[in-house]
Amino acid sequence: MQKWEYTWVYIPMVSGKGNLPEQLNMKLETGKRHWDVVEKHGREGWEMVSVTADTVSSGTKGLLYTFKRQL
Repeated sequence: MQKWEYTWVYIPMVSGKGNLPEQLNMKLETGKRHWDVVEKHGREGWEMVSVTADTVSSGTKGLLYTFKRQL
């Protein structure tokens, strides 16, 4: 039977700065983009299994990425 480990990464959006596709390409406070974080996990053997938007009436506050990899 396969066993998996999971990790989650929450990345906040930059308030008032563009739509979702634009936000995904913007540099965060860390100097990285959302895609940089996803690619880093992929290189480490993690498979992204879901992305969940943290939304409020004014829009998306952030994205929660869920990853898994085989133990």
